[in-house]
Amino acid sequence: MAEAQSEPIKIDFFFDIMCPWAYQTSIWIREVRRTVDLEINWRFFSLEEINREEGKKHPWERELAYGWTPLRIAAWLRRKDMDLCDDWYLVAAKALHEDGLRPYEEATARKLLESISAPSNTWDEAIADKTTHDDVRLDHQESVNKFAAFGVPLIVFENGRRRIWASGRAAACWRRST
Repeated sequence: MAEAQSEPIKIDFFFDIMCPWAYQTSIWIREVRRTVDLEINWRFFSLEEINREEGKKHPWERELAYGWTPLRIAAWLRRKDMDLCDDWYLVAAKALHEDGLRPYEEATARKLLESISAPSNTWDEAIADKTTHDDVRLDHQESVNKFAAFGVPLIVFENGRRRIWASGRAAACWRRST
C-alpha cells in the first residue's frame, strides 16, 4: 500500500498564452490541483521566439508582441504572487482562445487584469520594467536548453518523471500516475 502524500507534488508548467494546447492542459492541471496536493510553478515559453525566422526581430526587441507581451505581464505578476500569475494566464488564454479577444492589446489587458483584481498599475509597470523580458527569456531558454522544448505545454516534475494517462477524468488519471 502506498504511503500518504505528506508534501505537495511540485511541477513546473511551461506555457505560452498563444498556445491552445497549453491552455487546455492548464485547465486539466487546475482540475487535478483541486483534488490532489499539487503546487504549480507557472513558467514561460515563447512560441514567437522558437518560431522566429532568421533575420527577424526577437520578441523582446519589439515594444509589444502578440505572445511576448502577455508573458511579460505574467512575469511581473508572478513576482508579486503566483496565484495572480495563474489567474492572469487563465483569463488571458480564455480571452484569446474562447472569446476571440487580444490580451496583448492594452485596453483588453487592462480589463482582464481588473477582472482578477491585479494591482491597477500592472500593465504600466510590467511594460516599463525591462527585466520582465529577462524573466520570460530565461524561462524560455531553460526549457529549450535543459528539456529540449520546442513547444508547450511542458510539465516538469520536481522529483522525477511520472506518466499521466489521457482521460476525461483528470483526478483519476493523476492518481493512477502517482
